[in-house]
Amino acid sequence: MVRAWVARAERDRVLGRELEALVAEVAGWVELLLEPRDREELTKLLALHGRAAGFEGLPASVLALRLMALEEAWATAAPDTAPTVLPYLRTLLRVALDAHSLGAAEARELRHHRALRDMTPVFRAAGGRVVAILLGPLVPELLDAAMARVLHTYAGGECSTIVLDLLGAERDDARFADTIAALLAEPAVRGSTVVLTGLSDPARTEALLRDARAELSRVRVLPRLSDVLG
Repeated sequence: MVRAWVARAERDRVLGRELEALVAEVAGWVELLLEPRDREELTKLLALHGRAAGFEGLPASVLALRLMALEEAWATAAPDTAPTVLPYLRTLLRVALDAHSLGAAEARELRHHRALRDMTPVFRAAGGRVVAILLGPLVPELLDAAMARVLHTYAGGECSTIVLDLLGAERDDARFADTIAALLAEPAVRGSTVVLTGLSDPARTEALLRDARAELSRVRVLPRLSDVLG
């Protein structure tokens, strides 16, 4: 069965570079297909395979051709069991392709987050201010990276104010409030003021900061970044 699959996959040029690992994986699929009670486990494996393929950038057409090659191999090598196995293989094809889409989307999101992390402006401004212009989703990866750069820049000069502009960011939430509370509690910035600009709902943000037990006496809210730098 596996030899028949390799021949068809080779014909379609979809074997890839990791031939031994792929053949071993397909051999495992074949074993599970022979036992109807193991098919739920096989469905999970195909979902993981498809998701990984999408995340790694393998074209969906290659994934589809690999599974279609298994259908052809099965029909040729085991025609007696083909009527019961082939319909399930079609289901596995749909599962794998759906998971591939998910994996590809996760890879795109990761690349997007990395780009935002690397391009987030953090700089020193006149008057002892460190300015960070937050962009995109306020997820932990981006927030932590931005705050680390803020603290590094703050430590590099005599500063007394940290300005965070959120005009280009998604709506702030409790996680952002916790981040601000932690920033205010940093010994390195003790006594400094945090200025927030570009908030979508300042009253809501203030309530979130209060819930996070942030030191509100050291927080100022202004409508626009230009109000700070102008």
